[in-house]
Amino acid sequence: MLKESISGLRGLVGDGLDPEVIIAYCAAFSKILPAGPIVIARDSRPSGGPIAQLVCATLKLLGRDTIYVGIQTTPTAEVITERTDAAGGIIITASHNPPEWNALKFVGKDGIFFDTDEFEKLKAVSLEKPNWVAYNAIGGGESLDDAAQMHIDAIIWLPWLEAHAIRDARFKVVVDANGGTGSIVLLPLLEKLGCEVISIGCEPDGVFIHPPEPIPENLKSLEQKVKENGADIGFATDPDADRLALVDETGKAIGEEYTLAIGAAEVLEYNPGPVVVNLSTSAMVESLGQPVFRTPVGEINVARKMLEIDSPVGGEGNGGLIIPACHPGRDGPLAAAVILHRMARTGKKLSELTAEFPKLYMIKTKISHTGFGQVTDPPIREKIENVFAPIDINTTDGIRITVTGGWLHIRESNTEPILRIIAEADSEALARGLVDKARRLLE
Repeated sequence: MLKESISGLRGLVGDGLDPEVIIAYCAAFSKILPAGPIVIARDSRPSGGPIAQLVCATLKLLGRDTIYVGIQTTPTAEVITERTDAAGGIIITASHNPPEWNALKFVGKDGIFFDTDEFEKLKAVSLEKPNWVAYNAIGGGESLDDAAQMHIDAIIWLPWLEAHAIRDARFKVVVDANGGTGSIVLLPLLEKLGCEVISIGCEPDGVFIHPPEPIPENLKSLEQKVKENGADIGFATDPDADRLALVDETGKAIGEEYTLAIGAAEVLEYNPGPVVVNLSTSAMVESLGQPVFRTPVGEINVARKMLEIDSPVGGEGNGGLIIPACHPGRDGPLAAAVILHRMARTGKKLSELTAEFPKLYMIKTKISHTGFGQVTDPPIREKIENVFAPIDINTTDGIRITVTGGWLHIRESNTEPILRIIAEADSEALARGLVDKARRLLE
C-alpha cells in the first residue's frame, strides 16, 4: 500500500513503503533541489529510526550534506529548514496514520511542503537513475541539538504575544502527546509560559496509548484527566504535532475545528486581514469579520494562498493553525500558545470562548475508495446534483455543494485510500442527513 500525493510518500512499511522506493525518492529530491544541506527529522514511531538512517545514508552517497535533528515535530523541522542554509527537508512521519504506516514529506527551502506540480516533478524524476558520487565526494552530516528551542523561540518572539500575561494567569494544563513528538516542544514551551502541566503519553517512544488521530472519541483519558485535576484546558497533538485538539475546563473535547477558529480570532485582534482555510473547514471562521478564502484540502494549498494574498492567519479545520509571521505551516505548539494568550487576555474560560461562535454541527465519515471513480466524474456529479439540488457547487477538490443551512464535501483523501464525506449545518439533523444521503449514493 503506497499513497503518493501532496501529503508525501506514504505507505505501509514493508508493503509499499520499501527501501527501493525510499531511495528512489531521496535521489530525486536531491537531484531537483539547489545546492545545500538537507534537514532530516522523524516522528517517534519505531520504523522512523531505520528509515532515517536509510535517508541520511542515501543523501550522503549522492553527495549531499545532511542536518539531522532526530525525533522532532513537523513544524520544528519546517522552522529549521526555513531558518538555516538548508536547501530543503525530509520529514519522516505518517502523522495521524496508525503505527504500521510511515511517510516521507518533502519540504522546500521556504519550509513549505511541495505543491502538486513540485511533487509530480519529484515523482517523475524518481524513475531516473540516481546520481551516485565517488568515494571522495560523499556528503557529510551534522546533528542539531537545539532544534526544539529554535521552534520555541520562533513562537515566543511573535511581536504581539505577551508571554508575561500567560505566566501571570498560571494556567493548569493537561497535555496528551500520545507517545508522539508533541511533548518535545509543548512541555518546555508551557514551562516557559508559567503553566502547571500534567502529562499523558509524553514520552516520545512511538507507543500510541489511543488511536493517533486527536478527535473527540480518542481523547477520553484526556477528558478525564482535565476533570480530575481541575485543569483549565487540555491539549492533544497528533504524532507529529502539526495538529492540536482541545478539551475545555469541564472535561469536554470540543473538536478540532475550534483550534483554528479561536486561534484565528486572537491573531486578527492584532493583525486583521483575509483568512485562508480549506474547503472542509467549518464556516465558523466566516463569523470573524474578515474575508475568507477557501482552497483544496492540503496544508500546502492553504499556505501558498496565504502567502499570495498576505493573509495573517489561516489553516485547516483538523486542528492545524498557520501563522506565517512564525512560519507558514500548521503548528500545534504555536496554536497552544495563541489559545492560552486569548484566555489570558480576555479572562475567559475555553468554554466561554467556544460559546462566542455560531452553533454549527459537523459530521465526518469515510468510505472505501477501492474501485471507485472520481466523485467529479459526470455520472456521479449528476447524481449528486439531482439528489441535493445545491445552491452552489465547487469541484476544485472533489465536490463541495452548498445547500440551504449547510454544506457537504466529498473528496478523495490525500493520506488514505478512502473517500471523506464531511457535512456541516445549522442543525445536527441536517448535517447527518447530508452525510447519510451521500453514503447511500456512493456505496
